[in-house]
Amino acid sequence: MHLIMNEENKFNYHSVFNEIVDSVFITDGNSAKIIDVNKSGCHLLGYNKEEIIGNNLYSFIDDNLSTDFPKSPSEIKMFGSVLLNKKIKTKSGDLIPVDMTLNTFTDETGNFVMTSLRDVSERVRYENKILEINDELIKSNASKDKFFSIIAHDLKNPISAIISISEIVTNKKEEVPEEELNEFTGMIKNLSEHTYELLENLLNWSRIQTNKIEVSKSNYNLSEQINKIIKILSPTASLKNISIKNCINVDEVIFADSEMINTVIRNLVSNSIKFSMDNSVITVSSKSDDGNWYISVTDEGIGMEENYIKDLFKIDVHTSRYGTNKEKGTGLGLVLCNEFIMLHKGSIKIVSELNKGTEFTIQLPKENL
Repeated sequence: MHLIMNEENKFNYHSVFNEIVDSVFITDGNSAKIIDVNKSGCHLLGYNKEEIIGNNLYSFIDDNLSTDFPKSPSEIKMFGSVLLNKKIKTKSGDLIPVDMTLNTFTDETGNFVMTSLRDVSERVRYENKILEINDELIKSNASKDKFFSIIAHDLKNPISAIISISEIVTNKKEEVPEEELNEFTGMIKNLSEHTYELLENLLNWSRIQTNKIEVSKSNYNLSEQINKIIKILSPTASLKNISIKNCINVDEVIFADSEMINTVIRNLVSNSIKFSMDNSVITVSSKSDDGNWYISVTDEGIGMEENYIKDLFKIDVHTSRYGTNKEKGTGLGLVLCNEFIMLHKGSIKIVSELNKGTEFTIQLPKENL
């Protein structure tokens, strides 16, 4: 290609060639061997011209993405030009996304391919950012849908039931036997507690979504807090004759946000009560190693299948089911648990077997104890 040029033509060619903003490579049409490269091409790859010339152009293309290249200049010529999206490998080992345009030309010395590369890193970054924002919007919409669903159904139903039962107790108390009145007041109490717990979870969850909640850590006695949780939940557990055991060392002290961790453990124990059979046992235990505390809530309940477990902490997936006594839930409690533990940079592990039981284990990193 260069042999037919006189010195003046060569000078003009290189002047124009090196002023092109895109990275341009001239290769042999048969071997893809690089014959010439402009300054932009050298800058893009991070090599000098002498290091690039003589190499196969494909050697600079990401191996995983080089299978769809045209096999010959005639194949390129058939389409007029070929546009590909590729990644090129630089001298430093980086992979840079590029738009690659291939064109052919012929002169007296043979067939050649001119390959133009345009760095599209910024465009790809924007595209990825758009995808990320889109994912966040989808999750946000799912969160709002879940929120309104809970308000529309899970809050409305118990409140409606409380109003109906209260009307009976208020307006027909002379006609209703005392035993039934006691039963009605018990129902009002249970529905009220369920509604309060749901409202509390909704409030905490909405505070997390709007970044209006802060982790306030302190050293506190874990066993004492578990005893308080057991005292709160024992009346509900007693309806199924379920025993809740605190197996945590009386001197166990952890460094965490006590309100958040108490909410998590209360939700987990409440969940275990819901899915446990009558006359069973729920155990709260703990252990630690050099880097973490582990708090476990173990029950002898109905258990879960693996494909159900993987969706438990997803707000946009409906995972609520009825308990062993037809207790209704929203699935929000476990989502909230996971959010609180993530704020502690911890995790929740679930081990479960159908008809055998479930163990939830909270992992909390140790610090500042």
